[in-house]
Amino acid sequence: MLNATAPWRRLVRFILGVSSGFALVGPWIYERVNVPAQYACASPNIRIEGDYCGVPLSALTLLALALAVLPAIANQVVSGVPPALDPVPAAGLFTIIALILAAPIVSVLLAALDRGRRRRPIALIGLWGVVLAVTLTLGILPYTRPIWEAWGVWLSAGVAAIGIGVEGLSLASSRVPRPA
Repeated sequence: MLNATAPWRRLVRFILGVSSGFALVGPWIYERVNVPAQYACASPNIRIEGDYCGVPLSALTLLALALAVLPAIANQVVSGVPPALDPVPAAGLFTIIALILAAPIVSVLLAALDRGRRRRPIALIGLWGVVLAVTLTLGILPYTRPIWEAWGVWLSAGVAAIGIGVEGLSLASSRVPRPA
């Protein structure tokens, strides 16, 4: 028997995936650039504080930067040269960003493949939980100031929170005994 909520669940997962993708292109952090206070910050940069402007960086930009660093790290490890780049933070950054990017992809794939079957959403709850933790951490770091300007990270956090709720409801509804 097909679950009547399956089409809605697929639609909500698809909307969450699209919203998460939209959040990934928005500003997540601002790279600090020294621009004396008497000079204006040209758009899209914003004045962060005193002599610093912020250059907005999206999650996709962060992923591209992490991917650009990984070949250098691999080369250093293979060649035995003392690392100029610390491989642990770079690999950690890549893993975190990959998880952030994976959540909407996994959600949309599950929405497309669900077809009314009740798949266990525990993995998605965990994945959305990691995304929520990472985005909240990025959102409160000092270099994301002003908070309202880093809307990409906050949209991602909101989508992740909604994703946890939706998957939790999906899990709860799949455990409710159905009348015969």
